[in-house]
Amino acid sequence: MAQQFERMAKGAGSVDRIRKTMNELLRERFKEELPFSTVRDYCAQWLAVRTDRSPSTQRCYRDAVHKFLAFLGPAADGGLDAITKTQISAFRHAQWSTSAPATINLCLKVVRSIFKLARQEDYIFQDPAEPVTNVKNRPSVERRPFTLDEIQALLAVVDAEWKSLIRFGLYSGQRLGDIALLTWDKIDLERESVRMFIRKTGKYMTIPISAHLREHLLEIPAGDDAKAFVHPRAAAVIVANQGKVVTLSNEFGRYLVKIGLREHQPHVSRGIGRCGRRTGSEVSFHSLRHTAVSLMKAAGIPDSVVMELVGHESVAVSQHYTHTGQEALAKAANALPKI
Repeated sequence: MAQQFERMAKGAGSVDRIRKTMNELLRERFKEELPFSTVRDYCAQWLAVRTDRSPSTQRCYRDAVHKFLAFLGPAADGGLDAITKTQISAFRHAQWSTSAPATINLCLKVVRSIFKLARQEDYIFQDPAEPVTNVKNRPSVERRPFTLDEIQALLAVVDAEWKSLIRFGLYSGQRLGDIALLTWDKIDLERESVRMFIRKTGKYMTIPISAHLREHLLEIPAGDDAKAFVHPRAAAVIVANQGKVVTLSNEFGRYLVKIGLREHQPHVSRGIGRCGRRTGSEVSFHSLRHTAVSLMKAAGIPDSVVMELVGHESVAVSQHYTHTGQEALAKAANALPKI
Protein backbone atom coordinates (compact mmCIF):
# COMPACT_ATOMS: atom_id res chain seq x y z
CA MET A 1 0.00 0.00 0.00
CA ALA A 2 2.89 2.35 0.74
CA GLN A 3 4.22 1.63 -2.74
CA GLN A 4 0.81 2.49 -4.23
CA PHE A 5 0.73 5.82 -2.37
CA GLU A 6 4.22 6.58 -3.65
CA ARG A 7 3.05 5.90 -7.22
CA MET A 8 0.05 8.17 -6.64
CA ALA A 9 2.30 10.94 -5.30
CA LYS A 10 4.42 10.70 -8.46
CA GLY A 11 1.34 10.91 -10.67
CA ALA A 12 1.45 7.30 -11.81
CA GLY A 13 -1.48 4.92 -12.00
CA SER A 14 -5.04 5.30 -13.23
CA VAL A 15 -7.95 6.93 -11.37
CA ASP A 16 -9.51 3.49 -10.87
CA ARG A 17 -6.30 2.18 -9.32
CA ILE A 18 -6.05 5.17 -7.00
CA ARG A 19 -9.67 4.70 -5.91
CA LYS A 20 -9.00 1.00 -5.26
CA THR A 21 -5.97 1.85 -3.10
CA MET A 22 -7.91 4.40 -1.07
CA ASN A 23 -10.80 1.97 -0.58
CA GLU A 24 -8.39 -0.71 0.65
CA LEU A 25 -7.12 1.72 3.27
CA LEU A 26 -10.62 2.85 4.29
CA ARG A 27 -11.93 -0.70 4.56
CA GLU A 28 -8.98 -1.78 6.70
CA ARG A 29 -9.01 1.24 9.00
CA PHE A 30 -12.63 2.52 9.04
CA LYS A 31 -14.72 -0.31 7.53
CA GLU A 32 -15.98 2.15 4.87
CA GLU A 33 -15.49 2.84 1.17
CA LEU A 34 -15.42 5.96 -0.96
CA PRO A 35 -18.79 6.68 -2.62
CA PHE A 36 -18.73 6.15 -6.38
CA SER A 37 -20.99 7.12 -9.26
CA THR A 38 -20.73 7.48 -12.99
CA VAL A 39 -21.27 10.95 -14.41
CA ARG A 40 -24.50 9.84 -16.09
CA ASP A 41 -25.99 8.29 -12.95
CA TYR A 42 -25.08 11.24 -10.74
CA CYS A 43 -26.57 13.72 -13.22
CA ALA A 44 -29.79 11.68 -13.22
CA GLN A 45 -29.86 11.80 -9.40
CA TRP A 46 -29.22 15.55 -9.46
CA LEU A 47 -32.16 16.11 -11.83
CA ALA A 48 -34.45 13.79 -9.87
CA VAL A 49 -34.37 15.94 -6.72
CA ARG A 50 -35.18 19.16 -8.57
CA THR A 51 -38.77 18.43 -9.49
CA ASP A 52 -39.95 21.37 -7.37
CA ARG A 53 -38.65 23.81 -9.98
CA SER A 54 -40.95 25.29 -12.63
CA PRO A 55 -41.44 23.18 -15.79
CA SER A 56 -39.42 25.64 -17.87
CA THR A 57 -36.52 25.55 -15.36
CA GLN A 58 -36.58 21.76 -15.26
CA ARG A 59 -36.48 21.68 -19.05
CA CYS A 60 -33.44 24.02 -19.05
CA TYR A 61 -31.70 21.75 -16.53
CA ARG A 62 -32.41 18.63 -18.60
CA ASP A 63 -31.18 20.30 -21.80
CA ALA A 64 -27.94 21.40 -20.11
CA VAL A 65 -27.31 17.91 -18.69
CA HIS A 66 -28.08 16.31 -22.08
CA LYS A 67 -25.56 18.60 -23.81
CA PHE A 68 -22.88 17.85 -21.22
CA LEU A 69 -23.33 14.08 -21.36
CA ALA A 70 -23.41 14.11 -25.17
CA PHE A 71 -20.15 16.07 -25.21
CA LEU A 72 -18.44 13.64 -22.82
CA GLY A 73 -19.42 10.63 -24.93
CA PRO A 74 -18.06 7.36 -23.42
CA ALA A 75 -16.56 9.34 -20.50
CA ALA A 76 -20.13 9.97 -19.27
CA ASP A 77 -20.26 6.32 -18.18
CA GLY A 78 -17.00 6.65 -16.29
CA GLY A 79 -16.50 7.90 -12.74
CA LEU A 80 -17.17 11.46 -11.63
CA ASP A 81 -13.63 11.65 -10.28
CA ALA A 82 -12.19 11.12 -13.76
CA ILE A 83 -13.60 14.40 -15.13
CA THR A 84 -11.06 17.20 -15.38
CA LYS A 85 -11.11 20.98 -15.64
CA THR A 86 -9.76 20.62 -19.18
CA GLN A 87 -12.80 18.58 -20.23
CA ILE A 88 -15.25 21.09 -18.79
CA SER A 89 -13.39 23.98 -20.43
CA ALA A 90 -13.53 22.08 -23.73
CA PHE A 91 -17.30 21.62 -23.24
CA ARG A 92 -17.67 25.38 -22.79
CA HIS A 93 -15.65 26.04 -25.94
CA ALA A 94 -17.61 23.46 -27.97
CA GLN A 95 -20.91 25.24 -27.19
CA TRP A 96 -19.68 28.56 -28.55
CA SER A 97 -20.48 27.83 -32.20
CA THR A 98 -24.05 26.67 -31.53
CA SER A 99 -25.33 28.58 -28.48
CA ALA A 100 -25.70 32.13 -27.26
CA PRO A 101 -23.49 33.24 -24.34
CA ALA A 102 -26.43 33.21 -21.91
CA THR A 103 -27.22 29.59 -22.86
CA ILE A 104 -23.59 28.55 -22.44
CA ASN A 105 -23.41 30.19 -19.02
CA LEU A 106 -26.61 28.44 -17.95
CA CYS A 107 -25.08 25.09 -18.94
CA LEU A 108 -21.95 25.92 -16.96
CA LYS A 109 -24.09 26.89 -13.95
CA VAL A 110 -25.76 23.47 -14.04
CA VAL A 111 -22.44 21.63 -14.41
CA ARG A 112 -20.92 23.61 -11.53
CA SER A 113 -23.90 22.81 -9.33
CA ILE A 114 -23.57 19.09 -10.07
CA PHE A 115 -19.84 18.91 -9.29
CA LYS A 116 -20.14 21.18 -6.25
CA LEU A 117 -22.67 18.77 -4.74
CA ALA A 118 -20.50 15.79 -5.70
CA ARG A 119 -17.59 17.39 -3.83
CA GLN A 120 -19.77 18.01 -0.76
CA GLU A 121 -20.89 14.37 -0.80
CA ASP A 122 -17.27 13.13 -1.14
CA TYR A 123 -17.69 11.60 -4.59
CA ILE A 124 -14.72 13.70 -5.71
CA PHE A 125 -11.74 15.26 -3.89
CA GLN A 126 -11.47 18.34 -6.11
CA ASP A 127 -14.14 20.24 -8.00
CA PRO A 128 -13.04 20.45 -11.67
CA ALA A 129 -15.86 22.83 -12.62
CA GLU A 130 -15.22 25.55 -10.07
CA PRO A 131 -12.28 27.22 -11.90
CA VAL A 132 -14.09 27.28 -15.29
CA THR A 133 -15.32 30.84 -15.88
CA ASN A 134 -18.37 32.06 -17.76
CA VAL A 135 -18.19 33.39 -21.30
CA LYS A 136 -18.78 37.09 -21.78
CA ASN A 137 -22.39 37.82 -22.61
CA ARG A 138 -22.20 40.28 -25.47
CA PRO A 139 -25.35 40.10 -27.61
CA SER A 140 -24.70 40.74 -31.29
CA VAL A 141 -27.88 42.83 -31.51
CA GLU A 142 -29.06 45.20 -28.81
CA ARG A 143 -32.79 45.14 -28.11
CA ARG A 144 -34.70 48.37 -28.49
CA PRO A 145 -38.24 49.52 -27.68
CA PHE A 146 -40.92 49.95 -30.32
CA THR A 147 -42.05 53.40 -31.37
CA LEU A 148 -45.78 54.09 -31.06
CA ASP A 149 -46.03 54.25 -34.86
CA GLU A 150 -44.49 50.79 -35.10
CA ILE A 151 -46.99 49.41 -32.59
CA GLN A 152 -49.86 50.94 -34.55
CA ALA A 153 -48.47 49.36 -37.73
CA LEU A 154 -48.42 45.99 -35.97
CA LEU A 155 -51.99 46.36 -34.73
CA ALA A 156 -53.09 47.03 -38.28
CA VAL A 157 -51.89 43.63 -39.59
CA VAL A 158 -52.46 41.19 -36.69
CA ASP A 159 -55.63 39.31 -35.76
CA ALA A 160 -57.85 40.09 -32.74
CA GLU A 161 -56.01 37.80 -30.32
CA TRP A 162 -52.62 39.19 -31.23
CA LYS A 163 -53.97 42.72 -30.76
CA SER A 164 -54.92 41.71 -27.22
CA LEU A 165 -51.52 40.09 -26.57
CA ILE A 166 -49.75 43.23 -27.80
CA ARG A 167 -51.87 45.51 -25.60
CA PHE A 168 -51.25 43.28 -22.59
CA GLY A 169 -47.54 43.29 -23.43
CA LEU A 170 -47.41 47.07 -23.38
CA TYR A 171 -49.74 47.79 -20.46
CA SER A 172 -48.43 45.06 -18.15
CA GLY A 173 -44.80 44.92 -19.29
CA GLN A 174 -44.89 41.12 -18.98
CA ARG A 175 -43.55 38.30 -21.14
CA LEU A 176 -45.41 36.63 -24.00
CA GLY A 177 -45.70 33.19 -22.37
CA ASP A 178 -47.07 34.57 -19.09
CA ILE A 179 -49.65 36.72 -20.90
CA ALA A 180 -50.74 33.81 -23.13
CA LEU A 181 -51.41 31.58 -20.10
CA LEU A 182 -53.45 34.20 -18.20
CA THR A 183 -56.96 33.05 -17.18
CA TRP A 184 -60.07 35.15 -16.56
CA ASP A 185 -60.25 34.32 -12.85
CA LYS A 186 -56.98 36.21 -12.33
CA ILE A 187 -58.53 39.47 -13.60
CA ASP A 188 -60.38 41.67 -11.08
CA LEU A 189 -61.96 44.64 -12.81
CA GLU A 190 -63.53 45.89 -9.55
CA ARG A 191 -60.14 46.22 -7.88
CA GLU A 192 -58.56 47.09 -11.25
CA SER A 193 -55.80 44.51 -10.91
CA VAL A 194 -54.59 41.33 -12.57
CA ARG A 195 -52.79 38.54 -10.72
CA MET A 196 -50.29 37.09 -13.15
CA PHE A 197 -48.07 34.05 -12.64
CA ILE A 198 -44.48 34.79 -13.70
CA ARG A 199 -42.94 31.53 -14.86
CA LYS A 200 -39.38 32.85 -14.72
CA THR A 201 -39.58 33.50 -10.98
CA GLY A 202 -42.29 30.98 -10.12
CA LYS A 203 -44.25 33.69 -8.28
CA TYR A 204 -47.45 35.69 -8.75
CA MET A 205 -47.44 39.43 -9.41
CA THR A 206 -50.36 41.77 -8.84
CA ILE A 207 -50.40 44.32 -11.65
CA PRO A 208 -52.72 47.34 -11.80
CA ILE A 209 -55.07 47.52 -14.78
CA SER A 210 -54.68 50.85 -16.53
CA ALA A 211 -57.70 52.68 -17.93
CA HIS A 212 -56.70 51.73 -21.49
CA LEU A 213 -56.27 48.05 -20.60
CA ARG A 214 -59.60 48.05 -18.75
CA GLU A 215 -61.29 49.50 -21.82
CA HIS A 216 -59.74 46.75 -23.92
CA LEU A 217 -60.76 43.98 -21.49
CA LEU A 218 -64.40 45.10 -21.55
CA GLU A 219 -64.40 44.56 -25.31
CA ILE A 220 -63.29 40.90 -25.08
CA PRO A 221 -66.03 38.25 -24.73
CA ALA A 222 -65.21 36.45 -21.47
CA GLY A 223 -67.59 33.48 -21.60
CA ASP A 224 -68.92 31.58 -18.58
CA ASP A 225 -65.80 29.63 -17.58
CA ALA A 226 -63.71 31.67 -15.12
CA LYS A 227 -60.79 29.25 -15.59
CA ALA A 228 -60.75 29.81 -19.37
CA PHE A 229 -57.70 31.41 -20.98
CA VAL A 230 -58.00 35.05 -21.97
CA HIS A 231 -56.05 34.19 -25.14
CA PRO A 232 -57.16 30.60 -25.86
CA ARG A 233 -55.37 30.01 -29.17
CA ALA A 234 -52.02 31.33 -27.87
CA ALA A 235 -52.40 29.28 -24.68
CA ALA A 236 -53.16 26.13 -26.70
CA VAL A 237 -49.95 26.64 -28.71
CA ILE A 238 -47.84 26.91 -25.56
CA VAL A 239 -49.51 23.91 -23.91
CA ALA A 240 -49.01 21.84 -27.08
CA ASN A 241 -45.32 22.80 -27.05
CA GLN A 242 -44.85 21.80 -23.38
CA GLY A 243 -44.53 25.36 -22.17
CA LYS A 244 -42.19 26.59 -24.90
CA VAL A 245 -43.01 29.97 -26.39
CA VAL A 246 -40.85 29.71 -29.53
CA THR A 247 -43.78 28.94 -31.89
CA LEU A 248 -45.64 32.07 -30.79
CA SER A 249 -42.43 34.13 -30.98
CA ASN A 250 -41.86 32.97 -34.54
CA GLU A 251 -45.43 33.88 -35.44
CA PHE A 252 -44.92 37.36 -34.01
CA GLY A 253 -41.68 37.56 -35.99
CA ARG A 254 -43.59 36.97 -39.22
CA TYR A 255 -45.75 39.99 -38.45
CA LEU A 256 -42.58 42.02 -37.88
CA VAL A 257 -41.39 40.92 -41.33
CA LYS A 258 -44.75 41.96 -42.78
CA ILE A 259 -44.38 45.57 -41.60
CA GLY A 260 -40.69 45.75 -42.46
CA LEU A 261 -39.19 45.63 -38.95
CA ARG A 262 -37.37 42.34 -39.53
CA GLU A 263 -35.75 40.73 -42.55
CA HIS A 264 -37.33 37.62 -43.98
CA GLN A 265 -35.31 34.49 -43.20
CA PRO A 266 -35.77 32.00 -46.06
CA HIS A 267 -35.93 28.27 -45.29
CA VAL A 268 -32.54 27.67 -46.83
CA SER A 269 -29.71 25.97 -44.99
CA ARG A 270 -26.95 28.30 -43.81
CA GLY A 271 -24.67 25.34 -43.13
CA ILE A 272 -24.89 25.55 -39.34
CA GLY A 273 -27.63 22.98 -38.71
CA ARG A 274 -30.62 23.23 -36.41
CA CYS A 275 -28.42 23.87 -33.40
CA GLY A 276 -26.64 26.84 -34.96
CA ARG A 277 -26.74 30.14 -33.14
CA ARG A 278 -29.63 32.25 -34.37
CA THR A 279 -29.20 35.71 -35.83
CA GLY A 280 -30.64 38.20 -33.39
CA SER A 281 -33.16 40.93 -34.09
CA GLU A 282 -33.37 44.31 -32.44
CA VAL A 283 -37.14 43.98 -31.98
CA SER A 284 -39.29 41.12 -30.68
CA PHE A 285 -42.35 40.74 -28.45
CA HIS A 286 -40.02 41.42 -25.52
CA SER A 287 -39.49 44.90 -26.98
CA LEU A 288 -42.97 45.79 -25.68
CA ARG A 289 -41.50 45.38 -22.20
CA HIS A 290 -38.70 47.78 -23.15
CA THR A 291 -41.31 50.14 -24.60
CA ALA A 292 -43.35 50.16 -21.39
CA VAL A 293 -40.27 50.93 -19.30
CA SER A 294 -39.08 53.68 -21.68
CA LEU A 295 -42.48 55.41 -21.86
CA MET A 296 -43.01 55.33 -18.09
CA LYS A 297 -39.55 56.75 -17.42
CA ALA A 298 -40.15 59.42 -20.06
CA ALA A 299 -43.36 60.32 -18.17
CA GLY A 300 -41.34 60.90 -15.02
CA ILE A 301 -42.28 57.71 -13.16
CA PRO A 302 -39.56 56.87 -10.56
CA ASP A 303 -37.28 53.97 -11.42
CA SER A 304 -38.28 51.98 -8.33
CA VAL A 305 -41.96 52.14 -9.32
CA VAL A 306 -41.23 51.09 -12.91
CA MET A 307 -39.10 48.20 -11.69
CA GLU A 308 -41.81 46.89 -9.39
CA LEU A 309 -44.53 47.21 -12.02
CA VAL A 310 -42.71 45.15 -14.66
CA GLY A 311 -41.03 42.81 -12.17
CA HIS A 312 -37.41 43.72 -12.87
CA GLU A 313 -34.78 42.86 -10.30
CA SER A 314 -31.30 44.38 -10.21
CA VAL A 315 -28.65 45.03 -7.59
CA ALA A 316 -28.14 48.59 -8.81
CA VAL A 317 -31.78 49.47 -8.24
CA SER A 318 -32.18 47.51 -5.00
CA GLN A 319 -29.56 49.71 -3.35
CA HIS A 320 -32.00 52.62 -3.31
CA TYR A 321 -35.22 50.60 -3.65
CA THR A 322 -38.20 51.48 -1.49
CA HIS A 323 -41.51 49.64 -1.35
CA THR A 324 -44.10 51.24 -3.61
CA GLY A 325 -47.83 51.24 -3.02
CA GLN A 326 -50.61 50.29 -5.42
CA GLU A 327 -51.47 53.94 -5.99
CA ALA A 328 -47.99 54.65 -7.36
CA LEU A 329 -48.13 51.51 -9.52
CA ALA A 330 -51.54 52.48 -10.90
CA LYS A 331 -50.21 55.94 -11.75
CA ALA A 332 -47.31 54.31 -13.60
CA ALA A 333 -49.64 52.02 -15.55
CA ASN A 334 -51.88 54.91 -16.54
CA ALA A 335 -48.89 56.89 -17.80
CA LEU A 336 -48.81 54.65 -20.88
CA PRO A 337 -50.56 56.02 -24.00
CA LYS A 338 -53.57 54.47 -25.68
CA ILE A 339 -52.84 52.17 -28.63
